[in-house]
Amino acid sequence: MEGKIAGTNISSPVRNIAESKGYTRLGDTTTTFRSVSRPRSALRAVPWAKQNGDKLVPFIRSYVAANGLAVQPANKDEAVSIYVKNLPGAPRPAAEKAMK
Repeated sequence: MEGKIAGTNISSPVRNIAESKGYTRLGDTTTTFRSVSRPRSALRAVPWAKQNGDKLVPFIRSYVAANGLAVQPANKDEAVSIYVKNLPGAPRPAAEKAMK
């Protein structure tokens, strides 16, 4: 919080960490830029995805399943612990907010 930057675009989990350290959220790109359906990087990945569906589909299914497990109330403590372990410096309150 040195006052050197007026604002930036960040996403969760970094957003939650910044907010837990006192930074203010100025807006939300998902509501401000509704016309942007997906990032350019995703568009560049389309040819790769078409050629690697056998790898991509199982990855997406696993990702969705893992996220589903992470947000179940019975798994909250473990999910928060994994979050904090894999994001050094992430305060526990930021991790708990991300798991809501």
